[in-house]
Amino acid sequence: MIIACHQPNYLPHLGFFHKMKEADVFVLLDSVQFSDGFYQHRNRIRVNNGWKWLTIPVERTFQHIQNVKIKQHVQLAGRPWHMYHWDMIQHAYAKTPFFTQHALALEAIFHSGYSFEHLADFTIECITHLKNIAGITTPLVRSSTL
Repeated sequence: MIIACHQPNYLPHLGFFHKMKEADVFVLLDSVQFSDGFYQHRNRIRVNNGWKWLTIPVERTFQHIQNVKIKQHVQLAGRPWHMYHWDMIQHAYAKTPFFTQHALALEAIFHSGYSFEHLADFTIECITHLKNIAGITTPLVRSSTL
């Protein structure tokens, strides 16, 4: 049996999903220390003139990832952070192959962003949706439940 693990990053790269696909069980390490400088709450997307950071606003405290709270009241460019992120992703990738095929499912993730109090819950929801879109059937387990 192959068990792989990784922290639940925000919109993880393809290698994350490749590792997940090759495993029999994939453990999401939500019981490790949150680190502000890593991809647990942020990621970059490619835009016309380079790269754009998308960062989930969180309360900066020293705690495990599963306990980090999202600052829901934060507005970016006059919109809630999660809708700003969706708008940026849609603008950057709307003309790419397969975007329209998956746009509704992706949009649903971001529209539900306000309903998540904790960072890990939102990022794991994103990961689960992306995993399903990719057709990956590997079961996910949160380390905090072990």
